[in-house]
Amino acid sequence: MLSGERPVGRVTSGGYSPLLQKGIALAYVEEEAEGPLLVEVRGRAVPALLSPLPFVPLK
Repeated sequence: MLSGERPVGRVTSGGYSPLLQKGIALAYVEEEAEGPLLVEVRGRAVPALLSPLPFVPLK
């Protein structure tokens, strides 16, 4: 995880969610992380959103 050029976290796992129809990941991110966050995917920086768990509502 990057905030600009500064590393602010580490992705622990990721993959594609058929339910959400997009990529998802779990990561440790510094509490002080600010601004737009990026995650490196196959050598390129991709915008990332922080979401509370669970990603989808539980019934």
